[in-house]
Amino acid sequence: MEMINPPPWNSKSNPNTPHDDIDYSMTSPLDASGANYPCKGYHSVLGTAAGKSVATWAPGSTQTVSIGGTAVHGGGSCQLLLSFDGGHSFKVIQSVLGDCPITSTWDFTLPTDIPSGDAVFAWTWFNRLGNREMYMNCASVTIGGGQQRRDGEVYTNSTRRGVDFNSAPNLFAANIGNGCGTEEGGDVDFPNPGSAVVRRGGFSPRAPIGNCAGGGGSSGPSKPEPSSEPVPSPSASSPSGSAPSSTTDGEWSQPRPTDSGEWNKPSATNDGEWNKPAPSSADDGMWRPSSSAAPPSPSISAPDWGNWHNNGSSSAEPSAAPAPSPSSGKKTCKRVRRHKRRMNHGKRGHF
Repeated sequence: MEMINPPPWNSKSNPNTPHDDIDYSMTSPLDASGANYPCKGYHSVLGTAAGKSVATWAPGSTQTVSIGGTAVHGGGSCQLLLSFDGGHSFKVIQSVLGDCPITSTWDFTLPTDIPSGDAVFAWTWFNRLGNREMYMNCASVTIGGGQQRRDGEVYTNSTRRGVDFNSAPNLFAANIGNGCGTEEGGDVDFPNPGSAVVRRGGFSPRAPIGNCAGGGGSSGPSKPEPSSEPVPSPSASSPSGSAPSSTTDGEWSQPRPTDSGEWNKPSATNDGEWNKPAPSSADDGMWRPSSSAAPPSPSISAPDWGNWHNNGSSSAEPSAAPAPSPSSGKKTCKRVRRHKRRMNHGKRGHF
């Protein structure tokens, strides 16, 4: 299906379309990806001879739109729209619910407060049966009260007559890869059809599906959020980056640092510091008697000078002095002195 009146851009019905630019597939829908939205991509003719206005309409006047073709796909819902920014945004001036475009010609009334000047008039259609599609044709028109744009002139020649037109709902878009769709077997019920609505007798409403601008419709399946494994946070008593403690798996592990972050020498104590053992009574090299237990008798050897002793024999081993008696330290000292005298006497005899 295609719009015939007013004749759209690149249509064989438009006298401004160069012969080589005629689109003989004007009845085809927009690309499902939305690549040629809006107006099948033909809004590029604005500012050229092919984009000249084909009609002049006065605000508040009644106009007629005609749709041609035979593949009505069971009807559906349509919208009529106007744009004053070169097709970047569209405002709804009428919504037709049901049997569109089975009824191929009908009237509509322009708002009385629309700006005057150059405008883009658009027709959109969402078919009831068949593939989920969006059809759109656009034409250049002039709203009375403004001066028509000359070729090559910037498309901004419009004068505001009021503010209500800007508060009209925006164009409804679906089935063009924008996350919004329509259900087959019914007529899409526009979430915000505007104030001028035509409901036909065969209207079978279906809410749009997915994420559709303008509210209404059911939400499509949302993408699940990626799950993440919980990461254990380090405890206050174990600083991050601490070495593992020893385990029972037969492997040696480096000891843990203490809370201060310093490595302590292992010890039998549990205060985290290495303590030198207290010296015992025998660690200073001096023997002291004990009343509770007698210490082992030390073995005192005389120095070996390799000389003949006073007994006239040589000895490779030094003679050992008798062990001191644990009962008397004085007796032990006397024996040691007598032994030294004998040793000295033997030395004098050999010089």
